[in-house]
Amino acid sequence: MPLLTENTHEQSLKDVLNVLKYLRDDGVIVMHDSNPSSKAHATKAESWEEAESLGVEGWTGGWCGDVWKTAVYLRVNRKDLNVFVLNTDSGLCIITRKSAYNYLDEDEQVLFSGNEIEKLNYSNLESNRKAFLNLKEIDYFQTFLDKLRV
Repeated sequence: MPLLTENTHEQSLKDVLNVLKYLRDDGVIVMHDSNPSSKAHATKAESWEEAESLGVEGWTGGWCGDVWKTAVYLRVNRKDLNVFVLNTDSGLCIITRKSAYNYLDEDEQVLFSGNEIEKLNYSNLESNRKAFLNLKEIDYFQTFLDKLRV
């Protein structure tokens, strides 16, 4: 039986939407695998075994799938949320309700409508990473913590 790790946009979005039903106003969702470093890491597959079997050039065993599309989807479709990705290892997507923030620094806006997200591929991400993910360097995390209402 293959090991299902659910590194898919569809499953990660479903998980986040379910958690949002129960998230308190001051809650935080942290989602890993939101900033794949290569096309091989971003291979769309249902499991690690499937991703490995596809023989994508550059495969080293690291795998994020297309989880990054969940961050993009939320930025496009959920204006009630703050969404950014910390630029660390495979990326940490941080999601909060807008009411949890005193202020959010969004450098750039996403450049397309919500129905185009499924068609995005790694080269789209590579060309627009900062805008798509609201990508923040690791030192921004302290700013984030400071801006959370306590």
